[in-house]
Amino acid sequence: VKAAEQWAASSGCVGVFHSVPCSQWCAIRCRGDKGPPQLFSRDYPDGIPGPTGVVPPAASNAVLLAANCLKICRGAIRCGTPAIGENPVTRGQGSPWAIIGHETHSSFFDLTAVKEFQVDTGSEVVFADRCMFGGSTPKTTGFMLSPDLLLDTDPETSFPLVTGKRGKCVHTSHTRGPNPVAPGQFQTTGSERLEPDLCTAIAAALL
Repeated sequence: VKAAEQWAASSGCVGVFHSVPCSQWCAIRCRGDKGPPQLFSRDYPDGIPGPTGVVPPAASNAVLLAANCLKICRGAIRCGTPAIGENPVTRGQGSPWAIIGHETHSSFFDLTAVKEFQVDTGSEVVFADRCMFGGSTPKTTGFMLSPDLLLDTDPETSFPLVTGKRGKCVHTSHTRGPNPVAPGQFQTTGSERLEPDLCTAIAAALL
């Protein structure tokens, strides 16, 4: 981590992008069925304690990974290098993207470390439906941008969401429900991979 932090703060780094695996914050964990247990909640955004009062490793390791990513980003931002962080939005009660039955859901952006990072660096989160970049489902996602990216409104160089381009879904329908090609999976399977068009937009903003 220290080496990556130093590299991010060097003249050889043009930008930092991080996408912490979102599986530990997956909203489906809130269903309370026989699937993977919920690790984070609105009451415990930094990890739900187990029976002994200790946060399980699956949650604490996710928090540690997030903290390390933010540490690298801090190194970049201190030197004027832009940084972008990506993760799905919160689906819990009170969220603009709330889902019935997922009221307790908490996302990466609810972590104490993330909130402190935003305050300290002036970074802010903008949102987009991934279908606007070629995804098969909306999968509304947040992108945490450093201040310099938020101020860039040039249509040719800015991140599309800053100038209001390709943010909210404008499609009339999407494929939903069980995936007929792969029984037991859903159409959102594979959506953790960023769409090529979105990768291009991220690279263009950082470069």
